Amino acid sequence: MILGIISQMKQPVNFHLKHPGIHAKQLYVLGSFFDLTKAYDLINHEILLTKLEYYGIRGTIKGWVESYLSYQPQFVEIFKTENRGRNQQIYQSSHTEIKHKVPQRSVLGPLLILLYINDLPSNIQDAKVVLFAYYINILTIDKNIFYYTGKAK
Repeated sequence: MILGIISQMKQPVNFHLKHPGIHAKQLYVLGSFFDLTKAYDLINHEILLTKLEYYGIRGTIKGWVESYLSYQPQFVEIFKTENRGRNQQIYQSSHTEIKHKVPQRSVLGPLLILLYINDLPSNIQDAKVVLFAYYINILTIDKNIFYYTGKAK
């Protein structure tokens, strides 16, 4: 997909640098924008708790977070109605413990996701990485468009 975007680029972006002695350069910019709203369902509890400990969250507070994440059972419930609502049956699956999810619509959810992805910028080289809530923007700038074809592979 990235190669398709690169092949459609026709004109470089003009950047006027406001420093004396530096002339305006024509540079190509590639922006990758990611929406991690589905990340709530993918957060591995073990990895998150390890990262919390790395950031200095230990003891009682780490125990609270572990308890908050651990006791979130999930099940499926199906209602079956027959004879215009006269006969109803309820089917329910067994409860399963969730090991890869942060509760959505919570105060802690966005904070836990940020702590989970906080080390991402240090692991992406030659790019500007911006984290905001559950959005990630990765920007790269180069004067040679062929720079991106090598990086996109």
